[in-house]
Amino acid sequence: MHLFAGSSHPALAASIAKELGIALGKVDLKEFSCGERYIRFQQSVRGKNVYIVQTAAPNINEHLIELLLMCQAAKLSFAKSVHVMTLNLHSPQIQGFFSIPADALDSGRIFADYFRKKKLKDILVIAPDIGSAKYTKIFADMMGADIAILHKSRPEHHKAEILDVVGEVQGKTCIIYDDMIDTAGTLLTAKQALIERGAKKDVYAAATHAIFSGPAIERLTAAGFKEVIVTDSMPVRKNAFPGLTVLSVAPLIAEVIQHIEHDESVTEIYEKKRK
Repeated sequence: MHLFAGSSHPALAASIAKELGIALGKVDLKEFSCGERYIRFQQSVRGKNVYIVQTAAPNINEHLIELLLMCQAAKLSFAKSVHVMTLNLHSPQIQGFFSIPADALDSGRIFADYFRKKKLKDILVIAPDIGSAKYTKIFADMMGADIAILHKSRPEHHKAEILDVVGEVQGKTCIIYDDMIDTAGTLLTAKQALIERGAKKDVYAAATHAIFSGPAIERLTAAGFKEVIVTDSMPVRKNAFPGLTVLSVAPLIAEVIQHIEHDESVTEIYEKKRK
């Protein structure tokens, strides 16, 4: 197999390669003065399984086009296969719209392993909206905890209002669990709503994708969370603000790649960790 890095997050690709014990493949990624992208693999991929690591930020449109061009270049160079793996889709239903097999990975066990080591008491996992309740429940089950659901509305883009909290939060150590943090507006209003309803002041936030756009860093710096835990699925400065913890997804992705290479079940990875 060959593992290549797009230009969006080469550090993650390097970490995955290290976990696999292989060297990153060499690829020439250039941009002409007109903005057109140029892709050329510097080693033969004929008959090989090709894995391309590309995230969705910070320049999502350019990086998506680059990814598609890299896939095309691999196919035109007679690669055996170009695998599709996603990490925490914003809506799990998206997986069903792929016309080819696609592995939709979940980072929940990474967070569960981290929080279990803290041995927190009276944990309550918070779903930031009704749509996230299902995957929040899966994470809560890993933690052996109950969940509460926030009833949220969006009067406009990047503005969230918490209308109600479904569940008893009084005296609980709350973990707000989400797939991403964009401008952090939801997190701030959620934390305020939980504290007003009697939750313990030490509120945690956990999210896979640290987009941190617009005023996010400023808001999280002032928010006073006990800890904000994210993964390195996207480039993020580990000292962006006090209380930020960054967990690596490289071991998970490398393990999935190894299962694919040996024609083994990917689902077994999650079932094994839940036992």
